[in-house]
Amino acid sequence: MHTHKATPFQSISDERQGLFAKMADLIPRMVWISDSKGSRFFLSPKWLAFTGVDLPFSEGEGWLNLVHPQDRLRVAEALQTAVAAKQSFHIEYRLRRRDGVYRKILDSGTPEFREDGSLQGYLGGCTDINETIHSGSRPSAKDSFAPPVNVDTNFNAPIAIWKLDRKFRIIKANPAVYQQLESDEDVTGKTIFDVVPSISESMLERVLTEKSRLQVSCPTVILARPRASGAPSWTIAAWPVTDTEGNTIGVCVSTAVEQSSTYNKNITDVVAALVHDLKSPLIGAERTFEALFKGSAGTLDHDLEKILQILNRGNHSMLEMIQNLIEMQRSDSGDGSLNLEPEDVFEIARCTFEELAALASDREIVLQDCLPVEPEMMYVERTSLKRVFHNLVSNAIKFTNRGGTITLSSQSTENKLIISVTDTGIGIPPEDQQRVFEKYFQGGRGRRQSDGTGLGLYLCKSIVERHRGSISVKSAEGKGSTFIIELPTRRT
Repeated sequence: MHTHKATPFQSISDERQGLFAKMADLIPRMVWISDSKGSRFFLSPKWLAFTGVDLPFSEGEGWLNLVHPQDRLRVAEALQTAVAAKQSFHIEYRLRRRDGVYRKILDSGTPEFREDGSLQGYLGGCTDINETIHSGSRPSAKDSFAPPVNVDTNFNAPIAIWKLDRKFRIIKANPAVYQQLESDEDVTGKTIFDVVPSISESMLERVLTEKSRLQVSCPTVILARPRASGAPSWTIAAWPVTDTEGNTIGVCVSTAVEQSSTYNKNITDVVAALVHDLKSPLIGAERTFEALFKGSAGTLDHDLEKILQILNRGNHSMLEMIQNLIEMQRSDSGDGSLNLEPEDVFEIARCTFEELAALASDREIVLQDCLPVEPEMMYVERTSLKRVFHNLVSNAIKFTNRGGTITLSSQSTENKLIISVTDTGIGIPPEDQQRVFEKYFQGGRGRRQSDGTGLGLYLCKSIVERHRGSISVKSAEGKGSTFIIELPTRRT
């Protein structure tokens, strides 16, 4: 492996560099790492094998030469925007494979920050979309519905993306918008309500003022200009658009065509298979990282260990997301059945503390176990309840500053057991406390503090309620949060 500029690899031996590359290749994506300016100084062996190039060519911005010429400027601008805003990004573009064929790639990056809050760089990965889901199952835009102007190719997605200003005027739209409208009439400059009366102004006003996300199903969409094929059925989602200082400057809306139940089931089955297939290599990578940190390959150089920790965090976040998706699939499938067995609930909670102890230690966070020594035997489903504690404690670690404390405590009444997870973190604003358990909801501070899907607390609520219990939160901004789980102690 060669380098031509100052990078964290310069103080690491060739042997250690090779070891790092092997570790990165265990992750089931093409991994890359960039510096604080967005220049990529490391590309994993999977990336190099996919493109068929050597590292010197692909360093820095050189890799952009492999992006399709029609996508290159858009990708460069999107990356510069993300780096300037210090935000995560997800970009689709075409990347040239070693055989000369361009493949559709999903490229995602997450910022890494130093202790002083400055941007250290990005950790990211690329996925070959054509390999993940066969392109035949994805809707393709019809050329006749793609207008030659006023289309923002930054929204290169199979769903329609509408970018609106604060007055809900359409300032950008992607080709899928015109495909769904079955029209090439330019929509920019109009309000979205002029084009799609089904979308209510009050709904988008809430997104704008509360900086919240929403998703609704609209089985019969009313269009100002009816389509020849009849009224469509859409799933409509909306989220706020913010500037680099966090000010809301508009709203982004997506409209996706609702497919038949058979189609949806096929897609669900594909996603379920992919999720389960991804879980095993991610767990394998996590075990390998653990072994390396324990010295199985000898003492690690400081710089190499730091970079491996970044990769490990990325792998761990991906594994958490996969496990949440598996649990969500089970919850949303209508399978509310539980495999109840007598278990020590306190032991399940303590087990979560033990598993996350290393993560807390890295952030110098103290985990306090104030649970009673005596076991608390209850009929529960161990795996699901453990997911609840894992989500709550890992969230607490994410949102607690260095030197903070996370405490497990409990109390009992005649009919129920109450377990609390308390942190000394950043707290939750009052306007968000009523919504934290909603599916996909992420408060403004949460999105800036940590990258996530907004599924963790939703799943906690779903699992606890399937155990006939309840979950709630008490929080004060700047002082911390307490999540309270109440479970009935008697089987009925």
